Amino acid sequence: MKKIFNGILFLVVLSSFNFNYAQDSIDKKILDESCSCIKKIKYNIEKASKIDSINSCITQSIINSQSEKLIKDLSKMMDTLKWNKKDTTYVSGKNLEIIADKDFDKIQKKLFLDCPNVKELMMSNDKESENSISNKKKAKEYYHEGQKYDLNEQYDLAIVQYNKAVKSDPDFAFAWDNMGLCYRKLNRYEEAIKCYKKSLEADPKGTMPLQNMAVAYDYLKDYKSASETYLKIIKNSPEDAEGYYGAGSAFFSNQDYENGLDYMFQAYILYKNTNSPYIHDSETLIGNYYNFLKEKNQIDLFNKVAKKYNIQIE
Repeated sequence: MKKIFNGILFLVVLSSFNFNYAQDSIDKKILDESCSCIKKIKYNIEKASKIDSINSCITQSIINSQSEKLIKDLSKMMDTLKWNKKDTTYVSGKNLEIIADKDFDKIQKKLFLDCPNVKELMMSNDKESENSISNKKKAKEYYHEGQKYDLNEQYDLAIVQYNKAVKSDPDFAFAWDNMGLCYRKLNRYEEAIKCYKKSLEADPKGTMPLQNMAVAYDYLKDYKSASETYLKIIKNSPEDAEGYYGAGSAFFSNQDYENGLDYMFQAYILYKNTNSPYIHDSETLIGNYYNFLKEKNQIDLFNKVAKKYNIQIE
């Protein structure tokens, strides 16, 4: 297991502070441009490609911002041009450079907190299987109509169309998934869970309905069912950090602190190894867990689990 030194100490110290300290030091234009770029990323690609695309959006926005500033600086420095006897020119002034990763971590963290496109993209899993998409023309028409309403946040109308789609084809997994998501956005969690279960009946290998079902259980504060669902996600996708992250949160909320820490540390390491934007969320929760257990005089439990993953708190 890869050893991580000092990183957790850093997040523990910062966990009680609001991230607003970074807002003033980050150009809002970079955040807006990155978020808009992320919105254009396709959902039906591999998780690693999603992460790479998100990071590319951030890097390109940083470069664009610095390029604009560089051009302005060059324009100002044209006034300082001097001529020598050989009619050659030189420019006096500061060095001009572009640093493509300037404030990258701060920007990535801020986007995770404030750009909804990041979470929606990382939570999506639209890999097609045999029953993902219907081969019935009418069902697909209803489905596409539902998507239009969905995009316009007209969730009630979207549900009507998705319901028509699954009546035309009861095995239309993506229609069940989307209908469940609409119910979830309307805070109708029990109905959302029913849709996700129907999706799994149509496509037992589906990961998106499992993920969304676990989230719905979280909202209902049914942490036992949530943790059981997250464990199924881990079994199906052991290399995907989201299952570990969700399990860690659910176990800890259910006062099973050791398992909560264990799974959250695993999520942190997986996020770190893939440079995922979700690493910042896991850092925050681990910091909160540290402070919580410290107040309960159970810091030895935190150190025990940290040691298991070769994470040293100094």
